[in-house]
Amino acid sequence: MHAVSPAFILHLCQEIDGHTPKAYLLHIKGYSFEMKEGLSEMAQANLEEAFAKIAPFLEQRIAFVAGELPRKATQ
Repeated sequence: MHAVSPAFILHLCQEIDGHTPKAYLLHIKGYSFEMKEGLSEMAQANLEEAFAKIAPFLEQRIAFVAGELPRKATQ
């Protein structure tokens, strides 16, 4: 299978492990899909913008998992 939907991945989790985890989807627009190394300048800019937006959320989740934040702060 080359590509599967996020819903299918969650379905597999349910089938294999008996529960569906909380999940998030991040879409980053790409522009050129030829076989080559690296990203186009526009795709790189999109990746950097997406990372800047999601980094605070990830840092908060990591701190929660590490026991550094109360649960209320992550919601």
